[in-house]
Amino acid sequence: MQNNYYTDRFLEDNFEQTVRKKEKLVQEKYTEKQLKELYFDNAQKLNQALIEFKPNRHQKQANKDHKKLMLAYLDECIDYDLSNLSYREKEEFDNKYVSQVASKLTFLGFKMKKFVPFFIGAALIVDILLSLFGIAKHYYYIPIITVFVTYLEFKGLFKAKKRGKLLR
Repeated sequence: MQNNYYTDRFLEDNFEQTVRKKEKLVQEKYTEKQLKELYFDNAQKLNQALIEFKPNRHQKQANKDHKKLMLAYLDECIDYDLSNLSYREKEEFDNKYVSQVASKLTFLGFKMKKFVPFFIGAALIVDILLSLFGIAKHYYYIPIITVFVTYLEFKGLFKAKKRGKLLR
């Protein structure tokens, strides 16, 4: 790894130029299909957000950590041949870098498609528990929590897609 030069000063001054250069190297190394399998489009959106985001003093250290993770992602894409990874290895690679940063940047409007079924499923479980405990009989067993969470999730998906912040 080349993390030894990712100092705080480097991340503040040279992050954008370094990211652009590394993204170009990654695009030259892999085909479009391989880039999609490595979630490179998500990484580009996150890198752009990290470049544009101006953190307050409380967010500075977390922002630097996110920048280091994204640079490490690009370094691994450049240094190693990731085109032959299995599906599981690609998902682990995504979770190690891209998804980890994306989950921390939801306050910037990013939304991940793969979390939507989890939230809807959790709401459905709550509705089932309310039915089992007899509380749902007061509102005619309509799964209102599931309907409400589904509405909010799809509204968030459409809003994120419109803003270009929807991640797969």
